[in-house]
Amino acid sequence: MVPLISVIGLLLLLWTLYGFFSSRVEQAQYKVVQKSQEYEVRMYNARIVAETTVTGAYEGALREGFRIVAGYIFGGNVSGE
Repeated sequence: MVPLISVIGLLLLLWTLYGFFSSRVEQAQYKVVQKSQEYEVRMYNARIVAETTVTGAYEGALREGFRIVAGYIFGGNVSGE
């Protein structure tokens, strides 16, 4: 009986922590232009996006892409900003 209560308690704790941290994810503001049961049409403000394209195995490409974008964000770009 005690192991079952421990498992339920652990699952409840993990679920609570997931809700706490996932609710703090930054999201771009938008206005809903049109809404139906299947979809929403949204209008977002202008924004700057840094992205790159890499090839290769998923994990290696993920690391390489992150390195390139992080370098750009932290000043490794033409204007150094």
